[in-house]
Amino acid sequence: MQGFFTFLQQNPYLLLFLVVGLAVWIGRASIKGYGLGMVAGAIVVGAGVSVWASSYGVKLELNNFAKSLFYYLFMYGVGLRVGPSFVNSLRGDGIKFIFLAVVSCVVGLALVVVGAKLFALPPGAAGGMLAGSQTMSAAIGSAEQAITDGVVKLPAGMKPEEATAMIALSYGITYIWGTVGIILICKYLPRWWGIDAQAAAKKYEEDFGVKDLEGGALTGYRQFGLRAYRLENSAQVGKSIAGFRKDNPEYRVANVLRSGESLGADPGLVLQKGDIIALGGSTEHLTDKMGLIGPEVADAKALGVTLDQADIIVTNKEMVGRTFESFRGEAIAAVADRQGRAWWRADSCRSEDRTGAVRHHFGRRLETGRQ
Repeated sequence: MQGFFTFLQQNPYLLLFLVVGLAVWIGRASIKGYGLGMVAGAIVVGAGVSVWASSYGVKLELNNFAKSLFYYLFMYGVGLRVGPSFVNSLRGDGIKFIFLAVVSCVVGLALVVVGAKLFALPPGAAGGMLAGSQTMSAAIGSAEQAITDGVVKLPAGMKPEEATAMIALSYGITYIWGTVGIILICKYLPRWWGIDAQAAAKKYEEDFGVKDLEGGALTGYRQFGLRAYRLENSAQVGKSIAGFRKDNPEYRVANVLRSGESLGADPGLVLQKGDIIALGGSTEHLTDKMGLIGPEVADAKALGVTLDQADIIVTNKEMVGRTFESFRGEAIAAVADRQGRAWWRADSCRSEDRTGAVRHHFGRRLETGRQ
């Protein structure tokens, strides 16, 4: 094993990726729903490998270049993730959360500084405590950079390596408590204040969130649907899709299949007898006008249209204050019902969109992945 650890000592990048790989593997594991997570897993794996190697007289560490490189890459990634949403967070209730964040940062920093001075902790401990207690990994790189650049004056005889090692040690100790502590506080603090957190969350969801269509479990009911009908009703023959929707604004034509060929849903397309029409709308409306087009058919090709479901955050000022009913007849997809209440700026909603029209109307898409 000594030869293996010596090899890792001479190849810091292999050491880094070994620790990260093991951390990802351990972080994904859980026991009865509880797990370390990838960051805590990296701390445990890194500490364990380091102690194991030290028993063979091998000191494992990353050189300054490797640490600085991945620190800057980490900060770059944080900027890409946080930057685009920073401006939007300044609106509405975002100011309250920004104020809360500032207070939390000031209080956390003050407690760390006072605690480090009160207990006469060695240099580097304060930086690791701040990063770990606030679960703010970026602070590690900042603290190490301050030491290696000479911003922090070390006591005589103390090497920079010893101070950076203290940063890592104090971070490893406080990070786990920083994670577990948040869980315990969120669980027990509302009880101390006499608040039923679960009931409060349900009320908030009822007031501001999208209605739970599934009722907490998988059911056969769907608020919206897409069905196919063969056009046999002569009253609809010869109408364009735009004309059909003008007379029936509660429906949306998603696709027209004619002689086995998908023609899409261009508003100017004229409907002909025998067309298979893929019609979208609420379940209530789809069953309300039976025979409007003709008999329902199970045509996979007509129904084989791409549906994209996304979270949309409203940023278009023209949409603010409008009710869902006011969108009837416009070239947008069906939107989850919220009892006709008005939309508000930065309001999050669910929608199904085949053409991208919803994003064009309302604002940007929240990058939360396909739903």
